[in-house]
Amino acid sequence: MNDLNLFNSKKLYSTYSPLKTSKELRNKYELITSSEINSTINIRELYNKEISKRFLNESVIKAAFIEKFSFKKSPNNTITIFELNVGSSRADICMINGKSMVFEIKTEYDSFYRLERQLQDYFKVFQFVNVIIHESWITDTLAKLDSNVGIITYSKNRLGNVTFKEHRKPVYNNDIDSRTQLNALTKTQLKKVFKNIYKNNSDEFISQIIAHKSRNDITNIFNTCIKEKYKKKWNYIFENKENIIPLDYQWFFKNNLPINIVYK
Repeated sequence: MNDLNLFNSKKLYSTYSPLKTSKELRNKYELITSSEINSTINIRELYNKEISKRFLNESVIKAAFIEKFSFKKSPNNTITIFELNVGSSRADICMINGKSMVFEIKTEYDSFYRLERQLQDYFKVFQFVNVIIHESWITDTLAKLDSNVGIITYSKNRLGNVTFKEHRKPVYNNDIDSRTQLNALTKTQLKKVFKNIYKNNSDEFISQIIAHKSRNDITNIFNTCIKEKYKKKWNYIFENKENIIPLDYQWFFKNNLPINIVYK
């Protein structure tokens, strides 16, 4: 088996899909790497190994992060969410327990072009806001980002594993916007919680909630509703983590399909 370089690892990643059969993946791997693969090798695990070793893209960092932090917490208390829509942004990783935390990933292959807008959206709904960056960016990032934003760096250790280091803890966010939080919930969720003040008009309904509930109450309700909405999806990942290829955590979170049907 040839020793892969970054270029080939990127090609492997661009052609990988959990929906491809093992045979399709094997053929594609041999074409890209110009090497033959022993039929006893688990081709999905090989893809994951080779991509994670050289191409630390967003999917690799997400997988390493939840293995390090999320899987060590009971799903009864803490759930992790992939790609949550927040305003005009999409949060890479969210954690909900008694509080809400968001983690925006910027790998060495990304730019900070949209980060300011993303953080503005996150500060409207989350209690703690963090960014995860490559260790080489730490000096510039500390200088540029608001001091309320937590900063975590990732790097690769001597064994080739992704490791994380917290450089700055996030500060509790006092600028949460209750209307944005409530708009992120469905009318069905709101009706379930606020039966006594339900209005057919969504804007009027939300205005009534804000008039009757404190910002802290609404934040707690938001956290509870989001946690309840995604609890089943996260539990599926947590319970099946030993059988899911790390590159596929997010895909299975979204789809929750039987693993033995997908991995053919």
